[in-house]
Parts: sequence; structure tokens; C-alpha cells
Amino acid sequence: MYLNSKHMQIALVIKQSEVTDYKVLSKLLGITPSSFFSYIRDLEKIIYNESNIDIKILIKIFRKDSNLIYKIKKVQSLTKDERIVFIIFKLLNERFINISKVAEQLNVTRRTLSYDLAKIKIKISTYNLQLDGYKNLGLVLSGDEVYIRRMFLGYIIKYFIEKDFLPKIMRTQFGAFLKQNNFKNISKATSYIESKVDDNFYYNEIILNSSIMAFSTNLIDKKIHSFKISPSFEVNILEELSDYFTEILKNRYYTLDFYPDKLNDYILNLEVILSKFFDLNFNKAIYDKVPLKKWIIFLLVKEIFEIRDNYFMNILIDDFPEKIFKLTSKIKNKIPSVTIYEGFIIYFFMINIINLSKQEKLSLNKYIFVYRNIPSSLANMIIKKLEKLYSIKFKDVVKFNDLKNYVKYNTPTAVYSIEEFDLKALNINHIKVSLSDLFIF
Repeated sequence: MYLNSKHMQIALVIKQSEVTDYKVLSKLLGITPSSFFSYIRDLEKIIYNESNIDIKILIKIFRKDSNLIYKIKKVQSLTKDERIVFIIFKLLNERFINISKVAEQLNVTRRTLSYDLAKIKIKISTYNLQLDGYKNLGLVLSGDEVYIRRMFLGYIIKYFIEKDFLPKIMRTQFGAFLKQNNFKNISKATSYIESKVDDNFYYNEIILNSSIMAFSTNLIDKKIHSFKISPSFEVNILEELSDYFTEILKNRYYTLDFYPDKLNDYILNLEVILSKFFDLNFNKAIYDKVPLKKWIIFLLVKEIFEIRDNYFMNILIDDFPEKIFKLTSKIKNKIPSVTIYEGFIIYFFMINIINLSKQEKLSLNKYIFVYRNIPSSLANMIIKKLEKLYSIKFKDVVKFNDLKNYVKYNTPTAVYSIEEFDLKALNINHIKVSLSDLFIF
């Protein structure tokens, strides 16, 4: 018996939520109550060396233990799937692996590694890539450079989203990659790009950061194209990759040439589900406001790269409204990778599109709305809802990364958000809005 990233997710969802019913908590994570119960018992035995404590008491113990996450990380092991991801990321980044060294690094036998490599060969073949063996070197990744970069982009996105739950060896691998690629400068440059475009995509920043890292190069023996990302930052892209990179910057999403039929099926399925659920017809006016394709593309990326997205924990205090569970369940039947967070995003987005004409203008106050990982367009909808609910008017909308600089020159009365932020150092009154409040109509 060992603890893995799923145990970490279980612990975090318990600590972030005030819900005591483990059946509801299991629904949030999209697993069965019996599986949730089993993970709870693993934590009980390994972390506390206890057994058969009443489940409600055990959940209270978890919530009171400020060191629980640290304790799990100390004993957390790689799952088989995570081991495969680790090797693929290494291959895409370094283009080769030494089998003996990797087996030693992951503490597995060469036989176990051979089973992993068989699965890895199948995964990379989707992108027309292959592994070639070279004596005294190991296995070398070969294939079209564009396909290698495309696949690399997907795994960088996966790491960004899952990093808080991963074992130390994987977090170290990704941290070294970020450092080598000068992530701080890239992140600053990405913020500059985002300020120019009103996107409709809540992982836009991750997509842009990942694309810059995946497509940039230090090669000097090939033709390159330099992209000026910000006034003080530019990135070199191989000429053969520049068209695809330009497309990412332009459209703000990762287009998937390999899966056009599946993409179209998912778009049609989601259109039918939303039409029935909200009792509306998808006409041109709706399509102009609803980023349907962007939602679907990201859900498809999550499915292809088996991304485990638990961002909803950052906005979780109490239970999600039942309507969100119902909508998420309907979508999940057709699009397996959807989570309760996408259900929340899509539900709230649709409701506010429908009620847009009913919004009222109210007087100006020194309240600001702060957000981090939700679409800017959705943030604007939430603001209008809050203004109507609380009879207030927001002075500004501020990205969390810009808040520290904002308060140097402004003195807001209070910060409103649906996400959890630590604003103690800024000495600002923070009003965390309950999700239940947003669904009062």
C-alpha cells in the first residue's frame, strides 16, 4: 500500500471544503463513494497508523491537521501512469533516454521499464513519432519536428495543471525545465500578450506559457524566426514551426489537427446538451458570445493527455449547486474529461449570456473584483451579477498578479472574488463570494 496523487487530491478536497458527506465529496472528484472511502482509509492507516475511525471524525482530523499535505508528500509514490508521463516528458525535452539510468532513477527494474516503453511507443505513434535504439546511448526520439513540439506542448500544459498533486521527482523535473526556460521572463511577457486580447478561455495563460516553452529554440544551425512577445522580450522559433506558433498566439488555443472528427462530434453534442438544458436555440448571436470551440478544444486536450484538472478546489468552500452537478453529468456522458469546474464555468457563462439584457447599472464605489484563472469575459459577467446582488458598483477588475502593483496607486474599499487568495500582506478587506450566492436569480 502506498500514497499517490489521488490521495493528495482527496486530502485537498476535504481541507478546502466544508462538506462532511464523503458521498458529495466523491462526486466533486468524479469517483465512486466506495473508491473515496478506500482512499480515506489508506490515509488513515499510513499517515496516522490508525484503523476504523468513524469517517466523519476522520474527515475532521484531516481538516485540523495543518501538516497533512506535507506528510503525504513525504511518502508519495509515482503511479504507473505518472511514471510513463515522466519518461515521455524527458524524451520530448531531451530527445533521448538511457534505459539503465532511468530505471535506477525511478527505482524500477528494466523489465518494468520495458512494459512502460511499449505503452509509450503507442502514445507517441499518434504523433507519428518513434523510438530508435542506439548502442551505448539508449533510445532516441525521432520524427517530424512540428509533431514533437506539438506533443511537448500538451505535456507541458499537463504538468502546469497537475503540478500541485505530483510526486517530488516529477515536480523537480518540471521545476528544472521551467528554470532552464527562464519561466519568470516568459510569464511576464505572457501577461503583456493577455492585456491585448479579451480571451474567453480560463487557461489562456497556461496555453501561452506552454507554447512559448514548447516551440522556442536555442539552435543556431537552423533558420529561425524571432517573435517579439513584449517590448523587452522576444523568442526564437524554428522557421518550420513559426506558422503553428503564430496560430496559437492568434487564436489563444491549441488546435488539434489530428482529431477533427472527434472535435466536431463534441461540439455538436455540447450544442445539443446546452440547447436542451437552457431551453434555447444556438443561433449566430449565441455563437458570437459563447466560446464553444475553445471549451471543447481544451476538454479534448485534457482527454488526449489524460490531464487531471482539479482547479475547482481553489473556489471550493461549500457545495456546488445541484444544477451544476446535473449539467456536468450530462456533458460528461458525451465528453469524459469534463469536471465540475468546467460545469461551473459553462453554466454560469450560459446563464449570464441569457440574462445579459437584464443587467442594471449602479453607482460607482471603490470595490474591485480580483480573479486569476477564470476567463476575463466571465469575470465581467460575475461582476454584473454581484453588482445586482449586493447593490454595489465595481471600480476596477484586476488580475491577481497585478494586484500588488495596483494597490500602490489605489486604495480599494474591498476586494471581491470567487477564488481563494491570501491578501493579508496587502491589508485589504477580502470578500470571498459563495458560489451559492451567484446562482440566486
